[in-house]
Amino acid sequence: MGIDIDNRLIEVIEDYLYQVKCGVERFQQKFGISNVLQAYRQKIIPKSGWLSENLKYDFHGVGCFLIYEHYDINFDFGPNGRCDGFDEWRIYDYLSQNQEKYPYYYLNNKQIKEDFKALVRSGIIYCPRWEPSRHLYYYTTNTK
Repeated sequence: MGIDIDNRLIEVIEDYLYQVKCGVERFQQKFGISNVLQAYRQKIIPKSGWLSENLKYDFHGVGCFLIYEHYDINFDFGPNGRCDGFDEWRIYDYLSQNQEKYPYYYLNNKQIKEDFKALVRSGIIYCPRWEPSRHLYYYTTNTK
């Protein structure tokens, strides 16, 4: 596994996180809140609804689906409402729905697992096992 594959996976992860961030910002603007998960749990935000005419949402457990016309994004919240975590399954799901955007990335769950391991070994990402989503990975530093 070389650095080229790492950079490709990083590109997908960053796009995924950007999409999540944009969705979370829409919640914050629409409902006038800062912590989306907390607002959902306090019933300030309904379980499902529309953030815009082309963006539906549906909360699940400690996460949320952002549902667009041609794809959806599934993410879980981290501690204190953080939304910058990711895992292999969610990245694989995002990549499988956006294959035309990433034609160079061979869609293979085993390969993504190996690429995640390489990013962990290189110190780029880590899994701190934080509640409420102990499975999420985070960047150790800003990749930009």
